[in-house]
Amino acid sequence: MNRSFPRNMFRKILVPVVHGCDFKDSLQVASSIASCESILLAGIVDVTDEGSLSAGALPAQDLRKSLRQIKSKQEINSLEVIRVTDKPWKELLKVVREEKPDLMVLESLHCDIFGLSIHEVMEKATCNIVVVCGTLPRKIEQVLVPLRGGPNAELALRLGLSLLRHGRASINTLHIVPKTSKASSRDIAFRGLQRVLNNMPEINRQYLQTDNPASAILLASKEYDLMILGATGFSADPAVGLGEVAETILREKSRGLLIVKVYRPPSTNMESEFVGQTAISVLVDKWFAENTYHANEFSDLKELLALKQKQKVTISLALPALNEEKTVGKVITTVKRELMERVPLLDEIVLIDSNSKDKTREIAEKHGIPVHVHQDTLPQYGARMGKGEALWKSLYVTSGDIILWIDTDIVNIHPRFLYGLLGPLLLRPDIVFIKGYYRRPIKLNGKTESSGGGRVTE
Repeated sequence: MNRSFPRNMFRKILVPVVHGCDFKDSLQVASSIASCESILLAGIVDVTDEGSLSAGALPAQDLRKSLRQIKSKQEINSLEVIRVTDKPWKELLKVVREEKPDLMVLESLHCDIFGLSIHEVMEKATCNIVVVCGTLPRKIEQVLVPLRGGPNAELALRLGLSLLRHGRASINTLHIVPKTSKASSRDIAFRGLQRVLNNMPEINRQYLQTDNPASAILLASKEYDLMILGATGFSADPAVGLGEVAETILREKSRGLLIVKVYRPPSTNMESEFVGQTAISVLVDKWFAENTYHANEFSDLKELLALKQKQKVTISLALPALNEEKTVGKVITTVKRELMERVPLLDEIVLIDSNSKDKTREIAEKHGIPVHVHQDTLPQYGARMGKGEALWKSLYVTSGDIILWIDTDIVNIHPRFLYGLLGPLLLRPDIVFIKGYYRRPIKLNGKTESSGGGRVTE
């Protein structure tokens, strides 16, 4: 599996399905940038020319049937309620308010049905938006993303990365540098984005110096199946349109083109270098995906043992405890049996106790585990309250090259709690610290909720 990017960069993508209007291109785009469970179809029946809204009953039935078929074949979600309206654009904005999508994908023909220009649709949209223009190829393999900087460029880059992840497309960026003396000031919005690109070797980057960006982009785009373009300049004034560059490309390009715009409050400075730096979240998503593992990936303990032996490292387990007599015995026996006796991954287990008042220490000693009270360890540094004191002093009483910690109050103890932590450290020597996370139930008002009790573990 490609681990370079998270499964979905977009949590929810809204695709309007207007009765009587083709939507295969917008659905193709949505399916190429996210998995099916992230796509939501919203059915809209426009009765503007019909007079009475009741005239939409039969078209609504047809649309429901079509959505059920799509849902069955492609496992794509759809809203159960079809919207019948004589104001389709206002109805769509209502759906956006209710569903709060990360992205809405429209086709340029939708704009005609709404009675709006592409510029007006983008200016009035209350969420991030993509408008599909031109003719899309059946398979998108080569993608060009012209980047100037700012939020719209960031969204264009996210779409490109999603196409790389889901559609296996090759992503190529093009940055136009003006020749004029004001080039440095005009290029300021690109600086934050450039920091992101410098950390993405999988993206092919091109730079071109010209004072005619529209012509240069159009010429370069002939070699690509699809171009993703941010609205290059935006104003509420329809005369300004999408910006000179985007308007020129929109008029002259017939092949696949996606025009994107980020929803921002009117007060946002779209030219700020700091706006461009929000693209750093792309790197965070990328890092998270590359460095997040599931314990099941390391269930082959013999493979882990081979990695340990090859690297000639020793592994210690420190068990912090405070009054855990009900669970500490099972934790020790389970771990010791599976990870010391059956497969010798652990070289030592120690209990670092916080001066328990019950039989925690006695139980550990009965199982042959060395016990240390952290208040009595390294007394020259004093004794402090809290688990952190036990953790750092456990480093003094263990000898392993790798130190693992798990709690002693785990009710559903399983070896995965340990090999899930150990696996990445043995597989990737460049990783020096790892932390587990999982959903943890919590009891509220006598009822058990499936999550919310983890605090630092979820």
